[in-house]
This record gives sequence, C-alpha cells and structure tokens, in this order.
Amino acid sequence: MAARIVAEETERMIIATKQLFYAMEVHKLLHFENADMSALSFAMTIHGLMDYELDQKYGYGKEEHTENNLINDYLSWFCKENSVGDGD
Repeated sequence: MAARIVAEETERMIIATKQLFYAMEVHKLLHFENADMSALSFAMTIHGLMDYELDQKYGYGKEEHTENNLINDYLSWFCKENSVGDGD
C-alpha cells in the first residue's frame, strides 16, 4: 500500500513538472529538445538529491556531516543547459 502511494505521488510530481516545462517553453523561459524526457529526468533527479541530502544529514553524526548545495548546483546547471539562446 505504501509503495502504491509513493508511486502515485511520484507520478503526480512528474506530470506537474511536465506542465511547468511546457509553460516555460511557451513563455520562452527555457528550451527543451524533449520536454517530457527533460521533466522526467529533472523530477527524478531532484527527488533523488533530496533523498541523498536527507540520508547524509541523518546518516552521519553532526561532526561528520557537511552541508552541500547539490540541489542548488543542479538547478543552476539545468537552467544554464536549457537556457533560451539569443537565436531561439
């Protein structure tokens, strides 16, 4: 039952991300060669990074855990990679 709930929530997250990416494409905020695959990749990467950062935070003692900005770094990279060029 729990696995089904997680799968359903993940599917909602992917659909919402696709809708966001289509809107960003229409408004020329970002450009995607394949918006569906970009949305899937983005949603799952963010999901995985959130899990990883939580695992690090709670899996180590306070003295062992170092704060990192993987999500911020990924968001910056993703936006740069999909930026609307001058010719688009």
